Amino acid sequence: MIAPTAVLIFLILVFLPIYWTIPSRYHTLRLTTLVCLSTVFLLALNPLILYLTFFFIMIIGAVVTPFLGGWISAQTARNLSWVCFVPIVGVEVFDRQTVASWFFPPDVSDFPAFYSLGFLGLSYSAIRSFIIIREIVGRGPIAPAEIVAALLFFPSFVAGPLVGTKPYAGGAIADSLELSALVQGGSRIGWGIAVFLVLKPDVSNFDLSSIASGTTLAWLSVYRRFLCLYMDFTGYTELAIGTALLFGVRLPENFRYALMAKSIQDFWQRWHLSLGAFISTYLFKPLVRDFGRPRVATFMAFVFIGLWHSFNWNYLIWGIAHGGALALCMTAKRYYDAVSPSRLLDNVATVGSWFATLSFVAVMSAFATASDLASGLEMLKTLVGLGP
Repeated sequence: MIAPTAVLIFLILVFLPIYWTIPSRYHTLRLTTLVCLSTVFLLALNPLILYLTFFFIMIIGAVVTPFLGGWISAQTARNLSWVCFVPIVGVEVFDRQTVASWFFPPDVSDFPAFYSLGFLGLSYSAIRSFIIIREIVGRGPIAPAEIVAALLFFPSFVAGPLVGTKPYAGGAIADSLELSALVQGGSRIGWGIAVFLVLKPDVSNFDLSSIASGTTLAWLSVYRRFLCLYMDFTGYTELAIGTALLFGVRLPENFRYALMAKSIQDFWQRWHLSLGAFISTYLFKPLVRDFGRPRVATFMAFVFIGLWHSFNWNYLIWGIAHGGALALCMTAKRYYDAVSPSRLLDNVATVGSWFATLSFVAVMSAFATASDLASGLEMLKTLVGLGP
């Protein structure tokens, strides 16, 4: 992480003065500068990233060109927008090394670090491409520079926030770099780097075996893994939003004190907000319209999101568990509110719900990221005292 961060800081220092010398009326030229900067950064990470991004651009073109030409209806274009998720399935079916070998010779594509880095942002690119197609279907033609900028903008490329072209439209980007944006952007970049390079390493390298063993150690390890994941996401988000501010681009907030969530519903209203907005707009609401049952729609939406993360049994079970927990929570809340509990009982229930929520999320996160289904099940056995 240190090397990419150093490259990022260097590119910002080089391109920022050039970017702000371009008058705001030359909107396309500014976006072109952002695209060039993003291309250089992503190329430095791995050239395979750009091949895959170009593939998504072709998908967008293949769907919106016949729509704008009047050859297919808006509903057909909306249905075809789901093709954006096919590359994710393809990578899971053929495996990453095989896909990398289609673009590069074996002496390059055989290195695990190479083909792993090459698929950074793949899932997020799929969602961005989907959103862009839906924006074009709903609003009409969008400038190509805005589409490419939305796909490639380097601060948000790897892990969001997930947005379409709106932050890059004419009038959305600031005319000049204001002092408040400079201070806020610099502060958020500094905090993001501190989380990545100081806080997370300290937490991940702490020897838990010195203070616990057995089942207690297993639980502490699960909580630590989730805390590190949270710091990964929030640290990256701070870097993304802060860097975007330096270029006059305002990205939406992505986390809202997720560790304070008091229920699984509350958690998903605080965690990865842009992903939550996508789930609500394009999965939950259409499913409610089709089935008329919010709990069924919630369950189905999270099964899809589980498979979007990774096409394997662990993430499928993760999606089923989260969807089921959300559906159960919706029912339980209705009965709990009908009881009208006392303030003391309500406070106790709130604390218990907070602890149960974070424990559930942490366990399912550890299960989903286990190397395979057997490892995930072994971890669950250890947590309940049945492991070695």
